[in-house]
Amino acid sequence: MKNIAILSAILFFTLQMHGQTENQSEKKHKQALLYYNTAITYLENKPDSSITFLHKTLALNQEDSLRCLVYMTLSQAHYYLDDLVNSEEYCVEAEKLALKLKNTRYLGRIYNILGIIERNKDNYAGALTYYEKALNIKLKSNDTLDLNVFYTNMGVLAEYMENLSAAKQYYEESRAIELRNGSSEDLSTSYINLGGIYIKLDKTDSAEYFLLKSLKIADSLNLGIDKEYDYELLSQVYEKQQRFEKSLGAYKTLDSLKTARISEERISEQQKMATEFQTSLKKQEISKLNSQKNIQKLAIYALLIIVVFVLGIIFLIYQVNNKIKRYNGELLQKNEEILAQKAEIEAQRDDIQDKSNLINIQLQQLEIQNAQIEKQNQDMIASIKYAKTIQDSALPDFESIAQKYFKNSFLFFHPREEVSGDFYWMSQQNNKLLLAVADCTGHGVPGSLLSILGISALNNISTTDKTLKVNEILLRLRERIIATLKNRQNSDTGNQSIDISLISYDKERKILEYSGAYNSLFVVKNKVLTEYKADKLPVGNSRHQHVYYTLHAIELHENDYLYLFTDGFQDQLSDETKRKFLKKKFRDLLEEISDYEIDEQRKLLELILQAWRGESSQVDDITIIGLQV
Repeated sequence: MKNIAILSAILFFTLQMHGQTENQSEKKHKQALLYYNTAITYLENKPDSSITFLHKTLALNQEDSLRCLVYMTLSQAHYYLDDLVNSEEYCVEAEKLALKLKNTRYLGRIYNILGIIERNKDNYAGALTYYEKALNIKLKSNDTLDLNVFYTNMGVLAEYMENLSAAKQYYEESRAIELRNGSSEDLSTSYINLGGIYIKLDKTDSAEYFLLKSLKIADSLNLGIDKEYDYELLSQVYEKQQRFEKSLGAYKTLDSLKTARISEERISEQQKMATEFQTSLKKQEISKLNSQKNIQKLAIYALLIIVVFVLGIIFLIYQVNNKIKRYNGELLQKNEEILAQKAEIEAQRDDIQDKSNLINIQLQQLEIQNAQIEKQNQDMIASIKYAKTIQDSALPDFESIAQKYFKNSFLFFHPREEVSGDFYWMSQQNNKLLLAVADCTGHGVPGSLLSILGISALNNISTTDKTLKVNEILLRLRERIIATLKNRQNSDTGNQSIDISLISYDKERKILEYSGAYNSLFVVKNKVLTEYKADKLPVGNSRHQHVYYTLHAIELHENDYLYLFTDGFQDQLSDETKRKFLKKKFRDLLEEISDYEIDEQRKLLELILQAWRGESSQVDDITIIGLQV
């Protein structure tokens, strides 16, 4: 009977532990789902917070299906932060799990995300491959969910690649699906896309037809952003049709819609701040009540502690009296030992004095060495200041030259150190202005030496042959830099190069020619920024197979803005997040400040840079030139 009782107890305990394990596992799964749902709510507006909750989900969950969704969402969150490297890595992890699960719906979404990433990396061929894989999976599995989105993405990519007929076909496929599904909101987007394509094809009647159909849907569903796109494109259509009154009317409607949206967003933000303030006040009241309760509890605990403390003191006094008697005998013995140790200490003291004298001699020698180092530092500082004087004298008088060709201009030139690896260069010839902004490898003294070499080479090339186009000048400059450094290819100089944007401006014809090596050109027309991308071929040694630079010819109009820049502003680190400013945020900033006078634009750049960096040190040279036609 005793053995049966023991076995029964063991069985009961085992069942209890199994039940607790199941309950604990279920709790973890529910908590993981809660974290995931919270991450989804933060995804678009606070991707950093979304990433935090997604990692908490991964820590609690081992189930492959949910982990696959988490990796896909992590990829999207990092994409919103312009972190394409991590975005791609998480997408690849999601792909592995989706293949393991044989989940075609997940795979379709994953290849679609990878296509978007490659498109943003300007790898259109890679993007097309992923889009086609995603579309084939959709069609083979007869999965029509979000199929219109896949066709739309294919159309956007085709439009980037200037394949307008293919883009139109993909948009038509998307529209056909939306008509069958009755999805009016998506249908409005397809009409906008078709309108934009027909504008590019100079078929303004068709463009007007689709844009008006989109506008009708947008009005009925109150789709504010779609309406803005409709009126913006309709303004372009009417302008092409020379219906200038209607074009102006559409533009005014667009402006009023934008103004109303911005006003609503500000009111919403104010209401949100008011709600947060009220919540904070309530939390303070609750905290105050809890504090009062805690004070009462602390008073009771303090009284108990005092009683225990007094009893402890009495016990200690009794113990101490007993120990004092025992220690008195031991102290007499130790006193004799101390006297013996005293004699030994005196001998050691004499030895220490000798060592102290030796240390004093060594300190004197160090002072002499410090004085020598200080003199060397002063000589080095004087040399760098002289180098700065030489570099400054090589730079052109920007204001006096720019005002001959442009209505207004600014120069934002902030070297990281006394001398700079950035430089700007100007030359006037044949009634045209040549202007360059360049970033040499490195900064400080090494970068400044390469900048002097670049300025000297540009001066020589531009005066030797005044018929050269800007892309031909860059090619000559590249050959000159490689030839100059060819004897040092096995040292660090073999990696030296220049990133540069070079323009030629004809003021009378208002024609701008641009060519660039890694340095893009931004042009803002009517508050809309267009990026003219540089070739990914540095002015210097590289492994690229092609050895030419693209020539861009751009027609300008009065009050257009041009921005030439290096990557210094984009690379500055935030004092708060330790993240870079990045190109997308820099592009949006220039587009936003283009509404201000050009003198104010430079001040705004200064203030925004100071606020972003805070107490952080400047990490790179910064050069930005702004020009108003």
